Amino acid sequence: MPNPLNVLSSPTRRRALLLSMVVTLIAFLLLGWLMSQLSKADERQLAMASASRTEQLFNDMVLPARRQLLALDKLRHLPCSELKDKLAKMAALEKYTRSIAVFYPDHVCHSFLGRLDENRLATWAPPELIHQPLTLVASNPIVQDRPALLLWRGEPDLSRGVLVVIEGLYLYDLLGQASRFSNDQVALVVGSKAMLGLQKQVVDATSLAPALARIKSPQGFEVQISDSHSHSSASHWRWLLAALVAGLLGLFCYFALNRREGPKAELKRAMERNEFFLHYQPVLALEDLSVTGAEVLMRWRHPVQGLIAPDIFIRAAEDTGLIVELTRHLFTLLEKELAQWEGGRFKLGVNLAAEHLHDGTLTRDLLALKGRLPANIQLVAELTERQLIGEDPLVIKQLQDCRAAGIQIAIDDFGTGHSSLAYLERLPVDYLKIDKSFVSALDSGSVQAPVLEAIIQLGHRLGMELLAEGIETERQAQFLRAKGVEYGQGYFYARPMPAPTLRQWLATAGSAAAANLTALRKEAGKKPD
Repeated sequence: MPNPLNVLSSPTRRRALLLSMVVTLIAFLLLGWLMSQLSKADERQLAMASASRTEQLFNDMVLPARRQLLALDKLRHLPCSELKDKLAKMAALEKYTRSIAVFYPDHVCHSFLGRLDENRLATWAPPELIHQPLTLVASNPIVQDRPALLLWRGEPDLSRGVLVVIEGLYLYDLLGQASRFSNDQVALVVGSKAMLGLQKQVVDATSLAPALARIKSPQGFEVQISDSHSHSSASHWRWLLAALVAGLLGLFCYFALNRREGPKAELKRAMERNEFFLHYQPVLALEDLSVTGAEVLMRWRHPVQGLIAPDIFIRAAEDTGLIVELTRHLFTLLEKELAQWEGGRFKLGVNLAAEHLHDGTLTRDLLALKGRLPANIQLVAELTERQLIGEDPLVIKQLQDCRAAGIQIAIDDFGTGHSSLAYLERLPVDYLKIDKSFVSALDSGSVQAPVLEAIIQLGHRLGMELLAEGIETERQAQFLRAKGVEYGQGYFYARPMPAPTLRQWLATAGSAAAANLTALRKEAGKKPD
């Protein structure tokens, strides 16, 4: 069964959960954004490097063609008969050049077609040919549907000049390699047109995605690298990693808050909010069943868990170092409830912790409590036998000081420890409280039943009065009374109850005690007075 103290109260749990969720969300967004920015910076750096390499490769294509263009510009006045062999040789020697043509007003001299009797350049050439150092076309009249890069030098009306054509397939191959290397879309932009390598098409430059990197060449072209969303899987992994780290951070935050707001904080908060309250279980004299006092029992009504068993929260208080503070809180509650107590002498048993006994403040705290309670209340400090093991001079000194101040001492759960007879004789003790496990053995026929008689005999030998705990049946009560046990408490007589109920119960306890005494005397063969 899980410890109820490990569960925070509802407001605290919600607060811890909400704060952890906020931390997780902020961490997720911050980490995701940071990783995204770092990734984009890396992508831009890689894209710039790729664009620079690609620009250099295109320069290696364009520069030889431009040198050819300049060389032929000086020879364009020559007739085709003198130029055609030179054109064919120049086109063959430059691997990227597809063809070279020298245009005359009424004919064309072509590198591999020879002389053509008609100059139709003006009919198919794009308008920007005469304005740009380079022109990109999706098709040319020599090979339909094959792109090409054109270099023109000549008259604005296209009647005379030199045209060098760079093969578009080479451009596609270079762009495709660059795209595969960078995992992005690499485009060759010339004027208003752009060539895409992987798609193998010429498109309008305005349709390109935003550029990660862009390099303009002095040769009249631009290499642009755009995000093709091929990094989406990497982006997903980055966000997944950010979610994982943020989740772990949120989980750590939640558990850290739980730890900080754990049993110790929960106990402190319970004391501040008065979640603890007191019950009193009456103690009766077994000889005449008169009520002589009560044992004070602390209870805790948790706002979420409800009533928490005393052994759980007392153990938690001991583990967290709050048991002395909790005992002092009990004293405060006791003072408030019994400040106006009326009636005769009433013994009040208060359970104390070993830590309180050994830190040297027990006597001071008990004397302060005694001074604030009505004079008719007799305090009885109850300490378990296990707490008293060991001949600590400080322990014995405090017990002696308490007795000297009129506070009686009782050893609780007697029989469950291992105190020696000699050590018990030196302790200033007034009562031995017999543990309920020995009392319940009377009805079960347990082997512990003979031990009970030995404990009773030992108590009488030590000259201490005996109080039996956990009496639940008439048979147990008769046996204990017959053996000379002076006091008893248990469900057979009364359950623990709050102070107002105890006052009402005590109001009727006198007549009940007289009736019980009459019954006891009749049982013994006597007549009532």
